[in-house]
Amino acid sequence: MNDATLPLPPPGKSGWPWTGVGPAFAPTRSDGSPWPRISIVTPSYNQGPFIEETIRSVLLQGYPNLEYWVIDGGSTDNTVEVVEKYAPWLAGWVSERDRGQTDALNKGWARCTGEWLAWLNSDDLYTPGALAALVEFATQNPQVDVAYGTCDLIDEQSRFIARAVPPAWDFGQELSENFISQPSTFMRRAVVEALGGVNEARHFAFDYELWLQAALHGFRFALVPGPPLAAFRLWEVSKTESSAEKFVEESLDILEEVFADPRLPAELRAVRPRALSGAWRAAAFGCYRAGRMEAARRCLREMAALDPSRRADPAVLSLWARSFLGSRPNAAARRLKRALSRARHGSTNNG
Repeated sequence: MNDATLPLPPPGKSGWPWTGVGPAFAPTRSDGSPWPRISIVTPSYNQGPFIEETIRSVLLQGYPNLEYWVIDGGSTDNTVEVVEKYAPWLAGWVSERDRGQTDALNKGWARCTGEWLAWLNSDDLYTPGALAALVEFATQNPQVDVAYGTCDLIDEQSRFIARAVPPAWDFGQELSENFISQPSTFMRRAVVEALGGVNEARHFAFDYELWLQAALHGFRFALVPGPPLAAFRLWEVSKTESSAEKFVEESLDILEEVFADPRLPAELRAVRPRALSGAWRAAAFGCYRAGRMEAARRCLREMAALDPSRRADPAVLSLWARSFLGSRPNAAARRLKRALSRARHGSTNNG
């Protein structure tokens, strides 16, 4: 698939994924075998400003054995209009009332037939060549069940903010800090089947629970080296930005269940205080990004009570100091950080 086969982008839109394509693929692999099917689900609800960008970032991968479903929760904005425009290139789509994102995701996966499964939220993006990178890595590492990669963070205008580069897999470290970026993660079908999909009782930290449960089941994780596979959008209406306390509440509940699970290796039980404090640390940064400074400081206090050693973390010290400066200096600091990042990495355009 190339950009000429899809509807033209809106006027004034350029750069990936409005123009440009991913790598070219031969009809079959070099040994004559078919490309493994990759099934991707985009759960959506009232994401009209972003969903076209998301859809194009999937379709313009050019991957020859792609199965792509959009599961919409009955949007009342222009989402359905956008999805209908791209319907000929989708495996299918629905727009109907559901019980939330986890329900939509499980409904989508139930329709999928791929060897590899993933989901991409309707305000996030894949980067050019992401699916090619996955397949190359999976071919060289057939023992891997969950493959995750680097992920860029972008703002509402798709401008580069920062880059989240995860470490090599370490179960104890994942307990202490959820370093896996959901948009840049792919799973073999066996993982989703064994776990029954995502937990529909969760609404915020269900991806974290999925990773931890997969690890408890003995599935093998590995980092896909190289450039970012996806871009995660941080903006004020996203759940990550607007619901930090709900994220930490679910995360703490998930962690307590994991630490009570007899399958957890005995040597990892000692990391419980640090793991619980890590949830509060993540919530503090979420509150800060949302401009809620007192809430950020409260989360940091909870963090330190569980694990005093985290007080010495330079990022924590910086956050504590910046939380007293107010929103205007913080906004200026974010603009400066973006400018410096663009200078280091080049002009990154993920949309």
